[in-house]
Amino acid sequence: MKPIARILGLLVLGALTSLPGCIQAEEAATLMPDGSGKLTLRFALKKSMLEMFAQLGKAGGDQKAPDPFDQFKDPSKLKTNGEGIVAWGDPKKEEDADWVRVSIPGYFEDINKVKMYGESNQGGDAQKKLSFGAKYEKSGDGGKLTMSNELTDDFRKMGGGPGGAGGAGGEELAKAMVEAMKPMLEGMKISVTVTVPGPVEDTGGFLEKKDRTATFAIEGKTILDAMTDPKGPAAKRLEAFGAASDKGTAVSWSKTTVGAEEIAAFKKEMAAAKESWAKRLKDAEANKQDK
Repeated sequence: MKPIARILGLLVLGALTSLPGCIQAEEAATLMPDGSGKLTLRFALKKSMLEMFAQLGKAGGDQKAPDPFDQFKDPSKLKTNGEGIVAWGDPKKEEDADWVRVSIPGYFEDINKVKMYGESNQGGDAQKKLSFGAKYEKSGDGGKLTMSNELTDDFRKMGGGPGGAGGAGGEELAKAMVEAMKPMLEGMKISVTVTVPGPVEDTGGFLEKKDRTATFAIEGKTILDAMTDPKGPAAKRLEAFGAASDKGTAVSWSKTTVGAEEIAAFKKEMAAAKESWAKRLKDAEANKQDK
């Protein structure tokens, strides 16, 4: 397989199915023993990209440039883009000299019912693709959590075989794509993190683990370094990433170590989030009727 071409295929799909021009994105899921938990979404955009969006909006005749973070602030959009989330917390927005970051937690009672979708606009047709899904299976005092999303499926399809990016000429195409995407790749980071009820034993397609948490992350710098030195450490990391993707993204543990105090604290946090979310939904509906 051609790992660099595979990774680039994933990045192209990610750009199409998430926030337009999203440079940094993270999904962080925390699972409680009973299947409840929290999914925190984090996105970051460079200010220079936001300015570019504004200019494109003006050129297209829009009086006000669209807010790429709007889907995290609008309760109706949060409901539309997700299933199985019983409450969304308040989004938090931060910025520094170069970046604007937003994060928002979503609470669920059964992770098996959670599905998050990203908007895709390919060929002018609006589509939705699954960006987060999971299957939780208990096993004695432990369990297994298997993650699924359509980006992973597309990634595998592009990994090799007839017509895939790993076919003949794939590396040359990858090099050309890297040069074209260099401004986007610099500073880019995509990661998925899961924290389960016990110490992680089998990480599946996740490359790193620490106690109860498994993570995989890919950075634009890694891809650029791999193109500079195809036999160097960055290229080997991409090889490992590509190989891991074939194993799927299942995390397993044999012993639950979450204590009663942590469980009680989470239940209190989720109850407060439900109360706040109900009020936000009511206010949003009232505002809609007033317009």
